[in-house]
Amino acid sequence: MWQQKQTLMKGDYGKREGETEKSYHGFSFWQIDVNTDLPFIKTGEWKNPLKSCKKSIEILQAKMNVFKDKFNGDDLLRISIASYNCGEGNVKKAIKKGYSVSEFRDNKNETNITKDHFDIDYYTFNKDYSKEVLRFKGLYESIE
Repeated sequence: MWQQKQTLMKGDYGKREGETEKSYHGFSFWQIDVNTDLPFIKTGEWKNPLKSCKKSIEILQAKMNVFKDKFNGDDLLRISIASYNCGEGNVKKAIKKGYSVSEFRDNKNETNITKDHFDIDYYTFNKDYSKEVLRFKGLYESIE
């Protein structure tokens, strides 16, 4: 039964640019993307919760290493989480294009947006992936 449920832990089903047909792109509870570590996905080890968790931590650390020279603290964590979801290239593109911070848009306070504001979640799932992950992190930390 557990093995059967694990094989259902696939997500991001669709057709990406350059693909001829729809397929799954995210595997395991942590949705390891085929573009991030296809060799790991092909081994089938994504079905093993411990191996999949360790791989996800390894991937997140690699994402942090990409941005650690320019960001630190909570900013580095948030950018790394967003990068885990949509890729480093998309996060860099969001920063370069200077997309406005969603909190400003949500509060209809666009007059305060400057060139320095950007929303690294612009290309992530629902455009709020890193914020959502950090909300859950806070929730889990509050459980005693």
